Amino acid sequence: MRKLLSIILTVIAICFLHTALADDIFLQIKPFSEGLAAVQNSEHQWGYIDKTGTVVIPCEWDEALEFNGGIARIKKDWKYGWINTSGQMVIECVWQDSADSFSEGLAAVKNENGLWGFIDPTGTVVLPFEWTGIMIPRFSDGLAAVEKDNAMGYINKAGEEIIPCQYEFCNVFSHGNALVQDNSGLFFIDTTGLEAFPELPHAVYADSFREDGIAYLGYVDHTGYFINTEGQIVCTLSSEYRLRSNFREGLAGIAEFGADDPCEGYIDQNGSVVIPLEMYSSQGKFRNGRVCIPDRPITEKDVHYGVIDSSGALIYSFTLDKEVEFTDKVAAAVQDGRYGAIDLDGNIVVPFEYDDIKTGDGIILCLKDRNIKLYGY
Repeated sequence: MRKLLSIILTVIAICFLHTALADDIFLQIKPFSEGLAAVQNSEHQWGYIDKTGTVVIPCEWDEALEFNGGIARIKKDWKYGWINTSGQMVIECVWQDSADSFSEGLAAVKNENGLWGFIDPTGTVVLPFEWTGIMIPRFSDGLAAVEKDNAMGYINKAGEEIIPCQYEFCNVFSHGNALVQDNSGLFFIDTTGLEAFPELPHAVYADSFREDGIAYLGYVDHTGYFINTEGQIVCTLSSEYRLRSNFREGLAGIAEFGADDPCEGYIDQNGSVVIPLEMYSSQGKFRNGRVCIPDRPITEKDVHYGVIDSSGALIYSFTLDKEVEFTDKVAAAVQDGRYGAIDLDGNIVVPFEYDDIKTGDGIILCLKDRNIKLYGY
């Protein structure tokens, strides 16, 4: 009865909205964001449709990304700029390369001399072009990783080199710490440039702090530590296991170390195995309590995927052609070469009959025979 009620509610929640005009032919689609979705027409040019399926920003761009903060990056004649949701150009296409979007009010762009600087949302250059590389072109915790003379460090929003370019590798800041590497190995620094957890030995493998506020440090003897943002050891990974995926939603993926065909599963933050090591991959990260797993080693042929919940229960059978990730309450999936959509309970909410599907912003955007249909959820 409970399953039946769930199916009934799902059918009510997913509703057909619109079909695009018959003379609109599309080759590719991207998810809705801020009420608009990028689409590519038969001339291989990109524009945007609204939630009625109407093209509201003409298809005249070589490339178009999703809207973020009211603007979207576009490409024309091999150069990058930004438009607003009305289709008006807010930053001319003059940059050789750029970040996908703005972060903390700034975006990294590369000029004709191959140097990187930063602009604000009006297109004004606020940090001069003096960096030969941008490892990850965005600010986090007020700092951005930059490269000069084959070494990396961090600048602030005034363009000051707060943490000198002295590292082989720098990652973004997360939870007040960033993963860096020098000839001694991998370790974390804080926003002042001081080593965050000097009591912990430098690692040969590491993973930055994620949503759960957990990072991982791995060592040459195959042991490893999961640590919190205070540097305290949350749990230890013994040498019999190896990390497959860092913690998300309280679970981390592990595998038997050294086995020819290792079994994989998930542990909780106490280090206890909560999903037994009997799967073929635990590399996927949980989202909305769901994760996709294969039915055999991914190195083999004819691999299919299913969906399990955080208890290990199978939610959707091993019939999917590709991995699926529930970044929302519904997810696009592929079965027998055709796209459809499933919900968190494994119900098929859009039939597997489309050439492509994108989900986002409360809309399931479907492409079939070069025409689009829209479902709301």
